[in-house]
Amino acid sequence: MIAAVGHPRLGVNLDLGHAICAGEDPLHSIDQLAGRIWNVHLEDIRGRKHHHLIPGEGDVDFAGLIQRLAAHGYDRCVTVELYTCSHRADAAAARAFAVLSPLLPSAG
Repeated sequence: MIAAVGHPRLGVNLDLGHAICAGEDPLHSIDQLAGRIWNVHLEDIRGRKHHHLIPGEGDVDFAGLIQRLAAHGYDRCVTVELYTCSHRADAAAARAFAVLSPLLPSAG
């Protein structure tokens, strides 16, 4: 679709958890969309079940994903989706930050 529209402002909100749940290789998704990723959503996933987990509770290789994004020069927003944790939002956010911040050069 990006190629068909052909406009430089058309990009994606890349939800890497959804890519994993759909059976896609998230590293390949990053490679294919490099330069057109405007925002990244992260959540941990166990297997391919679409149930958002706090980073560190599932199977997602966050270091690998963040390294691949950095290799393509991605320096935009990364958000963590934790809507399944609304009953413990503060603790979930703190845990997500503790797991992800060492991997993100501009966090802190």
